[in-house]
Amino acid sequence: MKKVVLFFVAAVLTANFAQAQITFGARAGVSYVGNGIYGGAFDLDNDRILPKIGFQIGGLAEFALSDALSIQPGLLIATKGDKFVKKAEEGSPFGGTSSSFKENVNMTYIQIPVNAQYKINLGEIAGSNVNLMIHAGPYFAYAIGGKIKTEAKEDGKTKKNTTSIKFGSGDDDHYKPLDFGLGAGVGLEIENRRVMIEFNRGLTNISNASAYTVTNWSFVVGVIFLFGK
Repeated sequence: MKKVVLFFVAAVLTANFAQAQITFGARAGVSYVGNGIYGGAFDLDNDRILPKIGFQIGGLAEFALSDALSIQPGLLIATKGDKFVKKAEEGSPFGGTSSSFKENVNMTYIQIPVNAQYKINLGEIAGSNVNLMIHAGPYFAYAIGGKIKTEAKEDGKTKKNTTSIKFGSGDDDHYKPLDFGLGAGVGLEIENRRVMIEFNRGLTNISNASAYTVTNWSFVVGVIFLFGK
């Protein structure tokens, strides 16, 4: 599947690029991120996996293949992660009786989306030309850092700890660094400015644990500013 997607992206990117008009831009957005966790390692009655707020910021290049169709690769800094909350239970792994346990996972990625984009002209609104923008495509991401913050309350005492995430495929590593997935979004373009919403779904298991799988997802609300348009 990945080889097919890579071949498709390479073929599309090389086709007609010599004649394509290139526009550069910057984008930034607030993201609602989380992890899809599947497997038998969690107690569904007591454990909660919660989304959190993140961000994306970076640049893009837009290759216009026609008046309506373009290819838009980008280079982003993107944060991902989740929150884990455990209810009170006897004999917790933290010793004694734990009244609560919270874990906050923060991961930072370099992310490269490669989207095919289609533009539909909506005409003039309030004197400005407005276009509907629809895009979809794969993304490739590599983790460059992260931290795990924990807070455990046991026997009336609170213990806090911060650990730097180890990325790799070894037994001592927390997560795998590579993330691959698909994204799709829609937005409005007014002159050289755009507002958009986008959903990204990871297809790669980033967990090193055998008991469960972990995949990233994010919902992004962002703005794009195009230069020289």
